[in-house]
Amino acid sequence: MPIDILDGEFAKSPENLALFRDRDTGTKMVGFGCIDSSRPEVEEVSAIRARIEEALTVFAPDQLLIDPDCGLRMLPRPSAFSKLSRMVEAVRQVRQAL
Repeated sequence: MPIDILDGEFAKSPENLALFRDRDTGTKMVGFGCIDSSRPEVEEVSAIRARIEEALTVFAPDQLLIDPDCGLRMLPRPSAFSKLSRMVEAVRQVRQAL
């Protein structure tokens, strides 16, 4: 398909990662949804980091675009902000470990 980015929901549906395990995505980027946007409860940084680390067993680091599963517009603002803040911290930790 003539697209550059495949975006997926992986926090709420971790089984989606298995769909990519044995597939060659070529040069396509992958939007990796690593925070659940359907619930206001804020995940721990360690849980988000674990999801990202699992993604790195399938995708190359330069192929990943880390993002929420879907839009956060339906969540209360404090919850959405906390989720994004923790996502950024998890990415920092993963990058530091690479």
